[in-house]
Amino acid sequence: MMLPNGYFHHKPLFRELLKIQAGKIYIPPREPILRVSELPFCHLLHVIDKVAYDPKQYEAIDYEAGFYFNMGHAVHSLWQSAGTYNLSDSLIGNWQCTRILKQADDPTKVSQTITRCNRVVPFTTYNQAIKSRCPHKLDCKSQQVYQELTIKRRNLTGHTDFLWRDRRGRFHLVDFKTTGEFLFDNPKRAIGYGYYPSAKYFEQIEIYAVLLEQQYKITIDTVTIVYVSRNKAKHSERKYKRAMLPFSRRMTDRIRQRRVRGIKRYQQRYDLAKRWLEASTKQRHELTEDLFEARPCHRPLDYMNKMSSAFMSNSPCEFHKDGSCYNREMLFRLRKLERQHG
Repeated sequence: MMLPNGYFHHKPLFRELLKIQAGKIYIPPREPILRVSELPFCHLLHVIDKVAYDPKQYEAIDYEAGFYFNMGHAVHSLWQSAGTYNLSDSLIGNWQCTRILKQADDPTKVSQTITRCNRVVPFTTYNQAIKSRCPHKLDCKSQQVYQELTIKRRNLTGHTDFLWRDRRGRFHLVDFKTTGEFLFDNPKRAIGYGYYPSAKYFEQIEIYAVLLEQQYKITIDTVTIVYVSRNKAKHSERKYKRAMLPFSRRMTDRIRQRRVRGIKRYQQRYDLAKRWLEASTKQRHELTEDLFEARPCHRPLDYMNKMSSAFMSNSPCEFHKDGSCYNREMLFRLRKLERQHG
């Protein structure tokens, strides 16, 4: 590559930078629990992951996976931050005050102690939140930061990306997903291949909607998955400049009923797995058969209908791939785990 005069290609440094991209990054382990963002849920995979879980064992992922992981977080944060001021009367969230009340430096320890307000005004818009009187009698308008709505229904937890209330008072739930350029450059082909929209994401957002309705006594009118580009910031309808494509669906009573049944089914499986994990050695042995029989996939068709959306097509469930759940090899694996977990 030709560089302008006065610049040169620093080969030793370049080689070191390539080493970074070829290497691994380490992220803290995430304890296996029942999260909406990880549905559809298999309690057998949960048990296997839980037995292997070590809070001190960081997970190694390659640089590229880390890039997309962090890009997704950055895009979500950007949409929420921009929405704070541009949809100040219609973006619903929790609003946390981040004002620093006290800051003490300790030069001998090269450290500082910071005391923040941390007051949260729940389930409202930014403009409503800033009207709430500050307990410290300060002007905290610019200190309010958007917090995602937290959902908790017994053992099922989650956070929503974006809840919009229109001028008629109807609620619309939105989830953002980053993706590559194929969807925006060739939307008909991408959708025709069945890659978009993801069935998994719609199951998750519809369950989010049901839980929000129950928790806040509201009615969600529509749910939307918004695919946004990893490479372009702003959307234009001109070809090759598209950067966003939303897929919306109306929430119907039929959808609600199906998702309520799904929540109940997932929670029952989670409860069974929890009992197995917490049982004595003898009780665990007695529960193993029940654990196996309650598996979601008794045959390959079950996997295709119930669990396949949880996996990438080029990286299916390893136990579907080797047939473990269909030929009872999984039962033998669980028997071995009894002794390991004991």
